[in-house]
Amino acid sequence: MFTALVILAIFVVLLTVLTILAQNPKSGAGAQFGGGGSSQVIGVKHGTDLMEKLTWGFGIALLVICVAANLVQTNSAGVQGEGLEQIQQEVPQGAPSLEDAPSLEDAAPLEGDE
Repeated sequence: MFTALVILAIFVVLLTVLTILAQNPKSGAGAQFGGGGSSQVIGVKHGTDLMEKLTWGFGIALLVICVAANLVQTNSAGVQGEGLEQIQQEVPQGAPSLEDAPSLEDAAPLEGDE
């Protein structure tokens, strides 16, 4: 399920990039602050409205897909975590533990360390 969501997210990103590249660029210094669309003909304005709506729709879809992928991944990790606890409980009685390992304080110094 997670893999399918990642593939869908990549597809939505590609569609978003194509939609952005297909838009007509606004020109002039006023376009940076939203004033570039006032001189367009009505037919062209409707085309940019459609492209803008598609861009927003793809962006929202990508957000939803990412949240869903996160939820799927979290649920999968919870199941794997329970399996890890079960494996740790099945360790044999005579197996060494981390408490038996020597500490760094007991280790000999390296060459050049004084």
